[in-house]
Amino acid sequence: MLHGKAALSMLFLDVGSYGFAIGVCFLALHAALLAYLIYVSGYFPKILGALFVLAAGGYAIDAFGHVLVPGNETGTAYIAIPIAIGEIAFPLWLQIKGANVERWERRARESTADGSHARGVGASIPVRAPAGQFNL
Repeated sequence: MLHGKAALSMLFLDVGSYGFAIGVCFLALHAALLAYLIYVSGYFPKILGALFVLAAGGYAIDAFGHVLVPGNETGTAYIAIPIAIGEIAFPLWLQIKGANVERWERRARESTADGSHARGVGASIPVRAPAGQFNL
């Protein structure tokens, strides 16, 4: 049993460890959203989105496993494998192959042709009033 400063030090180490696990939960959420965007965008192969889903699941298992099974270091090493595959495959794809530029340009032409701009479908662009006048 620890007493005094040693007990307080261990408490802060444990709190920091749980805080890190909470941060990894948000990282898992980020990876899941990114996986969805990669999958539905059409600019990248769907397998990259699927790999990122595995990475997001690995992050979630790692975070919750840290809380549910403290001290389980062996499982963390195995969970890191799908995380590493997803996290390495996407940047490598971006550097080597890149996005599907033809599809990107085609969607850009289609969106400007039918009037659906970044402001939204059918949104009008505000007209600027001449100097000294106000728009009411």
